[in-house]
Amino acid sequence: KISGDSSTADRLEAMLDACPIFTVDNSAFTPTTTAFETNASEATPDHFNGRICLFVTGNLSGQQKAVTDYVLSGGRGKFTVNTLTEAPANGDTFILV
Repeated sequence: KISGDSSTADRLEAMLDACPIFTVDNSAFTPTTTAFETNASEATPDHFNGRICLFVTGNLSGQQKAVTDYVLSGGRGKFTVNTLTEAPANGDTFILV
């Protein structure tokens, strides 16, 4: 329950279930302040466009930027976002809201 309301907790759970979590993978692409590859495997180009990328670990923790492009490249999901303050590091984790 949240503030004694179980339906609020259920709605929050449903919302978070719809927010995928991914990890930066620099094995084939060096991340920049606007582009990075991840463990995402969605094959549809632009599938995540317009979502907000919210970093939850690493030096970018708490920073959020809009996704402007997404493509599956070499088995890794490549995200392009509005400019971050620095490039994400390998293993940094983010959620899409």
